[in-house]
Amino acid sequence: MAKKLAITISGAVSLGCYEAGVLFEVITALDYHNRSADGEAKIEIDVLTGASAGGMTAAIAAQKLLFEAEALNDPYDNSLYRAWVKDIDLEGLLKLQAFEDPTHSLFSSNLVEDISKKHLTDRYTSGIPVARNKHAAASDTIHLGLALANLNGIDYQRDLRKRPAVPSI
Repeated sequence: MAKKLAITISGAVSLGCYEAGVLFEVITALDYHNRSADGEAKIEIDVLTGASAGGMTAAIAAQKLLFEAEALNDPYDNSLYRAWVKDIDLEGLLKLQAFEDPTHSLFSSNLVEDISKKHLTDRYTSGIPVARNKHAAASDTIHLGLALANLNGIDYQRDLRKRPAVPSI
């Protein structure tokens, strides 16, 4: 049985670029190792977790590892690189839409939504079943744990009432 590897990726918008590059290199090294290893010597990713930008990276990586191995081949043309280097830009993040409240966030979620559609869900929109092409670094199942937040924030409100003073003893 192959050894299993869990990877946790932290958040922090611009850190996503660095983390995606490191993850790509880890996946490439595992691919190289697993192609020449057998059974117990193999190492497979079976857990990916991430928060915020790390969650986006983990979700893209899991989908590509399980279903689109070829999307993780080229160092300068893979889904992680495209999402965090080619597709992201500060101008797009700063382009707030009319309905977005600038007091909630400096950034708009629209660009992030477009990137996630492009790298996660667009391949399924035609309705035609897509062949599964599992990456050599992937386990048969990848458990995915995400902590994601909308860049615009969510307007949480709670009524604040004075509580009665607690008598001291």
